[in-house]
Amino acid sequence: MDHSQKLLVSTAFFPPVSYVHALLSANEIWLEAHEHYVKQSYRNRCYIYGANGILRLTAPVDHGKGEHIKVTEVKLSTHHTWKNQIWKSLQTAYRTSPFFEYYEEDLADTFHADIRTLFEWNFKLLSTCLSLIGIEKNIQHTTSYIPAWPEDTIDIRQLHPKSSRGISLSPPANSYHQVFEGKHGFIPNLSILDLMFNLGPRTINYLMP
Repeated sequence: MDHSQKLLVSTAFFPPVSYVHALLSANEIWLEAHEHYVKQSYRNRCYIYGANGILRLTAPVDHGKGEHIKVTEVKLSTHHTWKNQIWKSLQTAYRTSPFFEYYEEDLADTFHADIRTLFEWNFKLLSTCLSLIGIEKNIQHTTSYIPAWPEDTIDIRQLHPKSSRGISLSPPANSYHQVFEGKHGFIPNLSILDLMFNLGPRTINYLMP
């Protein structure tokens, strides 16, 4: 990615490695705050490496029956156990990884934050991860929805787990050791957490463009 280019992204729940790689490569970053919420996307889903392979984690939301809800207005579910369930899934998947304990306390704090909206929580999670990795980026929020940005903008708002439904974005090509690699082989482009728990302080070197 050309460092002179702008990057336009949607909110994402513990985003994939390719998303964070794009953030690190960009000179100017805009987070879309005025789009309509898109279900079954990275906005409230992430993918980790469990004992049986790829495991999807979902942050449940109360979005009502309508399809056209502004992304910043989407509320996190008020059910009291889902955050605990996600945290337990992370512990089960990564407690034997080299660096889970290294980041555990800081990440656990984000699960106790009193935040009601998906957008705010995602931003806190992202900010925490970037800080732990050692990435300093000024991420600006859009002030209105613009369908088509200038040509020097890389628009990955339609980035989707099923790339055929949106656009694809390649992560760094190199593999790295994963906890269950011996069972299922290397799985690329999982949540940034997979990279952090396995590489620790070397995460930023892996992501460098």
